[in-house]
Amino acid sequence: MLQKIELLGQNYEVQTELVDAELGAVRTVIFHGGQAVANMQSRLRVSGEGGTFEEAVEGALARYHQLMVDGFVMRTLRYEERRGSPTGIEARGVMEVVAPARSEAAVDVLMPPLPEDPALADGLDVRRLFGEVRLRVGLAEEDPLPAAPTRNDPLRELELLAGRGRSSRPASRPLRVETAAGVFAWATREPRFTRVRVDEQVRFHIIKERIEGWVAAGRDHATADGIWGEIVKFCGYLAEINLRADLIDFDRRLVAWGLSSLRRKRGSGGMMKPLTWLLGRDAELDLLLGRKPPPEAEALITQLARVGANLGIS
Repeated sequence: MLQKIELLGQNYEVQTELVDAELGAVRTVIFHGGQAVANMQSRLRVSGEGGTFEEAVEGALARYHQLMVDGFVMRTLRYEERRGSPTGIEARGVMEVVAPARSEAAVDVLMPPLPEDPALADGLDVRRLFGEVRLRVGLAEEDPLPAAPTRNDPLRELELLAGRGRSSRPASRPLRVETAAGVFAWATREPRFTRVRVDEQVRFHIIKERIEGWVAAGRDHATADGIWGEIVKFCGYLAEINLRADLIDFDRRLVAWGLSSLRRKRGSGGMMKPLTWLLGRDAELDLLLGRKPPPEAEALITQLARVGANLGIS
């Protein structure tokens, strides 16, 4: 199935195809300017009611395709509406207040929760990617961070980022935008990127193309300000993954376990791996979790308590 869409002055083509009929595997690709800018695979839920199996699959495929199109259009319009609001979308605001406050005692929890649900595990993985993007474009510090990883090891990368410290002088906007060019190029090549929502995949590519056009046109300083503002707002939009109910519930249980264990053992050794499931929840905590050797228990308790308070844990 191929559908052409004109949306906010841009032309897109949304193609959905059946990859494996027996498994119900489907793939949706969105094209913009002749380039694939989003790619997502899923499985159909085929109802056996009425008609042949082939007809049921065809009907399920049509419904799935329309859901993908409708979701892409709705979220793109919603993003543009918020993007044009007077306050815009602030990256840190969403990170700091992610759920209505509620009382939840941090009881003595012996074992950390596990992301056994595949949808939850994917959500944690995508959130980590978004968190790494925020760190690399320099939203957690005053100076921009390395544009591309030196190793395929997020914890090692975060360790290197955390070790840089803060600069006494903020980087220029053009330098920040040039750094972001490498970040967005890296992110769109990541295997995890295919698990990102299609509207967000498209926006990644559009911003990347805008930066590339700015570089080709001579890196104008005034234009860099506008591009940087768009990057900040988009990163804030990505941070809203933390509003997912399943992530909030998991994070509450994980933070409660972390606080209970740290206060009981007064040491952080052996606890860091489970706590890395929190990566992408909070920029300051991300930097702390990336340190080698592991941070002192008191430092972790302070940060986890702050994040826990925002999650309603008292």
